[in-house]
Amino acid sequence: MAPVEDGTVRFLELLEKIRNGEHNLPNSFVYLLIPGLFSNHAPLYFAGTKRFFSKMGLACHIAKIHSEASVEHNAWELKQYIDELYWGSGKLVMLLGHSKGGVDAAAALSIYSSDLKNKVAGLALVQSPYAGTPIASDILREGQIADKETRRIMELLICKIIKGDIRAMEDLTYDKRREFISKHQLPKEIPLISFHSEASIAPGVLATMTHIAHAELPWLPLPKLREQGL
Repeated sequence: MAPVEDGTVRFLELLEKIRNGEHNLPNSFVYLLIPGLFSNHAPLYFAGTKRFFSKMGLACHIAKIHSEASVEHNAWELKQYIDELYWGSGKLVMLLGHSKGGVDAAAALSIYSSDLKNKVAGLALVQSPYAGTPIASDILREGQIADKETRRIMELLICKIIKGDIRAMEDLTYDKRREFISKHQLPKEIPLISFHSEASIAPGVLATMTHIAHAELPWLPLPKLREQGL
């Protein structure tokens, strides 16, 4: 990939202008917001963002994807969205993905680059774990603090309670992301910008937390779940 450029100063300048009602976003695009993990259970997710775009006179849509589906499944769903918006409006589609939504959007461009490269204006990622997240890796790590019981709880939550796919979280682990990126690379001709915030917590503290998550612990029984046959 091309070298990363730090655009913090420019971002703060543009943010101040937007707060004053000024913006340079063209109305020649259709803007597609792609929500992140568990967003299906937040009715107002992206609602304020869409309203803000509409007030600026910009065509904006929220992708109605299953946020707890696998990355490749959502990539296919997003391809259909982009095709429909492009052919329906005659305008290029600008993708804005939050969290896992950004990963899903990047996957759509990577897998279906030949079909989408002339229909997409660019991709903006907001807090998207493109290379993976320690949360998913630690929770699903077998044989350590997140042993079979913890994984079983996550499968119960995602698969049974919210009717999702455990692959939605598996796909965000370091190993799965490394495997995916090695097979599917982003098309170089599509502009890309990534936004992220930085935690004030010291890196050493985060490293310690990860070491704890990697610690091998004895098997912990969960009698209540077992008694209910879950």
